[in-house]
Amino acid sequence: MPLSNLRARRTTRRGYSFLDLVITVMILGILASVAAPRFFDAIRRLRVRSAAQRVALDLKYARRQAKMTNAAETVSFDVPSHRYALTTARDLNRRSQIYSVRLTDYPYETSLISANFDGATAVTFNAFGAPDHGGQVILRSGAYQKTVVVEPVSGDVTVQ
Repeated sequence: MPLSNLRARRTTRRGYSFLDLVITVMILGILASVAAPRFFDAIRRLRVRSAAQRVALDLKYARRQAKMTNAAETVSFDVPSHRYALTTARDLNRRSQIYSVRLTDYPYETSLISANFDGATAVTFNAFGAPDHGGQVILRSGAYQKTVVVEPVSGDVTVQ
């Protein structure tokens, strides 16, 4: 075979055909449509878990502050605005403001469904770290829900 015919054969196909690209894009689209719902479910599950851990840690912080300062510390939950606040603790970034968290903001983007402490939406830890009432806080993101429980006698806080 002459050399010119070999060069002509090699140079005739320099890439992918339109059909190759269409098939590749279709396969990627199918994979993305299968993976996207699982990805967004995982994000919602992570958000509600992170928000529940934040609430639990802040309740533990309020309990510890009450013991350290030998004074009562109250955590008040405002369910309609999806926010809670510690009454005497100060915000770490804005010292002139009280410490408060809005759960609908980034990174949590979670709804505060209810806060019930024996009929109240606040819990107060006394100087010994004991709560005035036990209760629970329910958080939800999409179909996922977590409950933060404050034990009535010990004041221990757990996430369920």
